[in-house]
Amino acid sequence: MPTPKITVFNLESLEYKKAYCFQLHLHNRVKNKDLPHAIMLLEHPPVITMGVRSKSENLYVDSMTLNHHNIDLIQSNRGGDITYHGPGQLVVYPIMNLEQLDYGVKSYVRQLEETVIQSLASYHILSNRKEGYPGVWVESQKIAAIGCKISQNVSMHGFALNVNTNLDHFSFINPCGLTGMGVTSMEKLLKEKQSMQQVRTVVLQTFLDVFNLQSVQGTHQMISHILKEAAHEEA
Repeated sequence: MPTPKITVFNLESLEYKKAYCFQLHLHNRVKNKDLPHAIMLLEHPPVITMGVRSKSENLYVDSMTLNHHNIDLIQSNRGGDITYHGPGQLVVYPIMNLEQLDYGVKSYVRQLEETVIQSLASYHILSNRKEGYPGVWVESQKIAAIGCKISQNVSMHGFALNVNTNLDHFSFINPCGLTGMGVTSMEKLLKEKQSMQQVRTVVLQTFLDVFNLQSVQGTHQMISHILKEAAHEEA
């Protein structure tokens, strides 16, 4: 049986709303079987997103403070509570037909966690799961957040790995609604900035291995076309 293929979209920094429109475009293509599967790797400018289970008390600052720090606040349709995205954080959005790949929601989330755990192991960082709390942890500190949405058996959103992230911005929120839990990053643990390009390469290859997928590169022409459509939809 041939290895399933996934189209890889390696993007630069992309505003959350534009990335969401990009995801929707890919979601429709995967849902309609114009693409087998797709994955986006990118960074976001500073943004706080509220998941479908977010509570307002988990946002600690007002809009004036957020504006002062140039941080957007956006309601998202992903699962989970409140989280922060920003430069130095690798965000990975797999858009996949889970039925075709024979994954249920729980097994899919575990494979996302496994991707992060194995990727961090490549850097000699020992990480783990916490039962009942999706994400990846180094002891009691969260290094990767996971929030997904499954619509018509096709996944959206995904995970965010703190590489060189400004951890001070997490003080504006109660990350994922988990009181008393801290956050960390690869930079903090390894005591030096990490190459984002290298981390992208490691994470993508690990993802392909964990899910047993073969990558196909999304062309610049395809990316430009989708970005134009996303800008039109956003407007």
